Amino acid sequence: MKQRAKIAIFLVLTLFVILLQVLGTKELHLSFYRSSIMMLGFLLLAGFLAGSILSQFRLPRISGYVFTGIFFGPYLLSLVDTRMAQEFKLIDALALNIIAFTAGGEFRFSTVRERMRAVSWIIGLQILLVVIAVGGMVFLLAPSIPFLNTLPGKTVIGIALLFGVVATAKSPAETIAVITETKAKGPMTELILTVTVAKDVLVILAFAIVLSAAKLLIFPEAQFDLFYLLTILWEITGSVLVGIGVGAMVIAYFRYIDREPVLFVIALAFIIVEISALTHTESLLVCLTSGIVVENFSQRGEKFIHTIEKGSLIIYVIFFVIAGANLNFAALAISWQLTLLIVGTRIFVTSLATWLGARLAGEGSLTRRFAWTGFLGQAGVSLGLAMIIQKNIPGEIGRYIATVIIAGITLNQIIGPILFRWGLSKSGETST
Repeated sequence: MKQRAKIAIFLVLTLFVILLQVLGTKELHLSFYRSSIMMLGFLLLAGFLAGSILSQFRLPRISGYVFTGIFFGPYLLSLVDTRMAQEFKLIDALALNIIAFTAGGEFRFSTVRERMRAVSWIIGLQILLVVIAVGGMVFLLAPSIPFLNTLPGKTVIGIALLFGVVATAKSPAETIAVITETKAKGPMTELILTVTVAKDVLVILAFAIVLSAAKLLIFPEAQFDLFYLLTILWEITGSVLVGIGVGAMVIAYFRYIDREPVLFVIALAFIIVEISALTHTESLLVCLTSGIVVENFSQRGEKFIHTIEKGSLIIYVIFFVIAGANLNFAALAISWQLTLLIVGTRIFVTSLATWLGARLAGEGSLTRRFAWTGFLGQAGVSLGLAMIIQKNIPGEIGRYIATVIIAGITLNQIIGPILFRWGLSKSGETST
């Protein structure tokens, strides 16, 4: 389909849905115009077209999906309001679980052993330097930040530590989506994927420790929350145990049944959402672990990934369109100055830490120069950490921290895929 035709169809679809909205508000009994199912179908079509249009300009398709969610979301045309965005949460969780299956299925122990030196250096330096740089910047600028300039020094240190540790988080979904779209293969791609998956678990554990310490600094009357730390440890260990069981079940299914595998994987992703709620585990980590088990402890890893790839397009469209609709531009408007400083510092220090880690590990020049682009996007994990902060630190302080973090996620989710696509192209590892 030609570019002009795609743009024309996109505009016609948009005008049609806007017309339905106008007619609906005129009390013409078109109640279905606000139907979440109808709107989801429209977003899928619009997102697919937007991604296809942007791909002609050498931009990642997922940027088109995100921009579609932003354009039709609560802060621009409002065709998708906040209520609808919340109703899409289950579909969002389904898509994220399937993406986590893919991430686990691409995590190979053989690659980790071969690249252990690089993986260790990059993860260690990224976490250490980003926490120090972002946290240090927030602490030093506190006298000029309206919300922080009246708080005691200990409180500011606690807040700065929280900003620092959340800044280390990365979006596995974005990494997988860009790699899948570009069909990227090569040493840099493998390293980025391995670091992303391994780092995700370490960041969650580091966050639990930092949050407990920050609560002691922010609220002097608070006590060390051992129960919360144990809860996080259970979420990690319990998720791994459940994931091992799910992985064994997937292996058995492909070995003894092997019928309608796409439907099986989709149903399994739905079931894991409920299992995780009942067992207080993290569904993302459950799916990640099960994918690792299938890939590394059976001969069905390639078939498992191939099954997921059959339906990957619609999964990525759903996930990133909904993510775009949920981006909070109100938070960005409130805290844009501090947000820009944090995002800019995070990008610079992440690139420095990645370059230094790759150099110390003896990686090639292309990896040293461009691997940093794969560690910028943020999404579900970071948003979850922001919500945990707001829940555990009540009042204005918790709301302010969450607002700035959400604003940063908004920018990183827009910037990250574009830079990662550029980095993969420059490294010569893309096939599209």
